[in-house]
Amino acid sequence: MLLILAGCRRIGVPEEETGTAGSNYNKEAPVVDRDGEEDTGNVSGSFRGYETLADYLEVYGSVDNPIPLEDVLPGGCLYRVIIREGVISGIENCWVTGYVVGFINGTTWKKTVFGATDAVASNVVLAAKVDETDMARCFPVQLAQSPADMKEIREALNLKDNPDMLGKLVCLAGSLTYYMHTLGLTQTYNGYYYDGNPEVDPQPDEPDNPDNPAPDDPDDPEPDTPSGPYHGYASPSTYITAFSQSYDKPAPFEDFLEGGCVYEDVAHGKKLTEWKKRPLWLRGFIVGYVYGTEMADAVFDVSELQGKSFSNTNVLIAERADETDYYRCLPIELPNRSQIRKALDLKQHPELVGTEVAVKGQVEKYFSVAGIKSPSQHVILSE
Repeated sequence: MLLILAGCRRIGVPEEETGTAGSNYNKEAPVVDRDGEEDTGNVSGSFRGYETLADYLEVYGSVDNPIPLEDVLPGGCLYRVIIREGVISGIENCWVTGYVVGFINGTTWKKTVFGATDAVASNVVLAAKVDETDMARCFPVQLAQSPADMKEIREALNLKDNPDMLGKLVCLAGSLTYYMHTLGLTQTYNGYYYDGNPEVDPQPDEPDNPDNPAPDDPDDPEPDTPSGPYHGYASPSTYITAFSQSYDKPAPFEDFLEGGCVYEDVAHGKKLTEWKKRPLWLRGFIVGYVYGTEMADAVFDVSELQGKSFSNTNVLIAERADETDYYRCLPIELPNRSQIRKALDLKQHPELVGTEVAVKGQVEKYFSVAGIKSPSQHVILSE
């Protein structure tokens, strides 16, 4: 059953400015109104297969088809254009959906608290999974005190006064913009929650049905794995152990992208010695390589540089064979005179673009992100 939280519609000024914008966030950049007539065709890139933001917003962002939560999390396409690149400063009048999993007790997403104990009334956080415990995979929602329509949402949704909203699947409308030192939803003016079986489920592959459980996912920790910050594991060591046995059970790719547990350690120079102690398996599709010294120098069209200088020191892998967003890619080192360079060097084997591979190597900081270096094994899974 679909139940309304509030029915008014209004976009106003945010209640408060929270935190200090990052170096790439551009407060002066234009704000896009999803329901307006602004020209967003000049905002281009990879938007779930759509070339421009305008095309993407034709499909996503309505109450009938809300924006997928992964698109607003670190590494997602909307996070990229608003927070990382500052092409636009926000999107008004759009809907997102997710499970209420907690709140933020402070001014940054790093102060996320899971549950409803001692909750504040000014915000909630959403996640794609009702049992999410990784704060980097959560999305903050502002609950403003004014004007009246936003106050209605606050009174109906905040966990301080409504602890029973914890775990509810909600669909909320507001403005996507910088909030709590990340991308969040502000000026929340309309919303619904689902009582019983939701019609919109951000993670339909995990039904809560003991008589017909979902099949095991090799990317997920075993059910008896203790809860911990590394995809359910307590430390980098136990994480590596879990994903070092077989290429059939590789480390979850999302953990290596911005916001993931591995990325947050390695890209920021944390626990580097622990991460590189032993190798683990990772799988993905070869999509290109890095020509220069940073991920922004990624090359996806191998034919572009035929007959010119060509780097064969690395390849980029991604979850999708047609990925062209380097934020969604991971670099793999191809050491000089190694077997893996002979096998995967795109200078000699350009036909390998789009091929799925599994690589076992050490997790290290590479091109300023989390990558794989000193690979010891590799398997070509498709050609």
